[in-house]
Amino acid sequence: MRSLRFLDHTHFELDGQHFEFADPFENVAPSSAEAPFVLKTRRQLDNYVELLAGCSVHNVVELGIDRGGSTIFLDKLLRPQRLVAVDLRAVPPPALERYLETPGRKDVIRAHYGVDQSDKARLAAILDEAFGDEPIDLVIDDASHVYGPTVASFEAIFPRLRPGALYIVEDWDALHMFADGISEAISDPANPAHEAFKRRVAATGLQPKPALELGRFAMEATLLAAGTRDLVREVRVRHNWIVLERGAASIDRATANIDALAVDRFRVLRPREETIESVFEL
Repeated sequence: MRSLRFLDHTHFELDGQHFEFADPFENVAPSSAEAPFVLKTRRQLDNYVELLAGCSVHNVVELGIDRGGSTIFLDKLLRPQRLVAVDLRAVPPPALERYLETPGRKDVIRAHYGVDQSDKARLAAILDEAFGDEPIDLVIDDASHVYGPTVASFEAIFPRLRPGALYIVEDWDALHMFADGISEAISDPANPAHEAFKRRVAATGLQPKPALELGRFAMEATLLAAGTRDLVREVRVRHNWIVLERGAASIDRATANIDALAVDRFRVLRPREETIESVFEL
């Protein structure tokens, strides 16, 4: 496992490549569109090095390319045989496009744009083309941070993992952070976003799209580990990610469904129709 060398509070070096990084909730713009930019804190970067140390990783899937820095980071850190990355945006980020011109990287990295992570058929076709019958060793979902699409891609991809492989859902607490930020801005007239959020909340028809809170997935992952007899071997929850370790139990790719697998026998979860419909209801 290669190590990171932090140059200052916004730059690090890995395997000869310089990166810029920032806290995703600080909305920091990269200093250059050409430089690899990773929207992760130093703590998150260190967590990845710690989590993946000693892991045998050949086939990797990344959901959410954003500005391309995370894809380059994973390639430099893991040197996988194949890395498939997808993103809802249709336009490739310049930093990743430039990196792919490095000899040999186009043979390893397959980037797909305009792909909705909830499109199971499209994901299946992409993974079939890239991996065939080979199992996947690592999945990182850093895409929508919304419950529905997150569950859809999980159902499509998790059955393809080998025993011991890791499935990571990043920033499951994003809605909590967003709600805290809104509450803080609305309650503090001195906050630069105070008036903007007041207008947004008061305006008719400007509410965000309904979405189940992604924390529900963390609870369902726990139910998977409890009731599926080694389909999920372990679940680890930190403030910024959920990590599921694949067990040895088999599962039909075509019929994988979290409702059927995460059996809420003792009703620890609220029915979906009782969950919030807007972050502004928090």
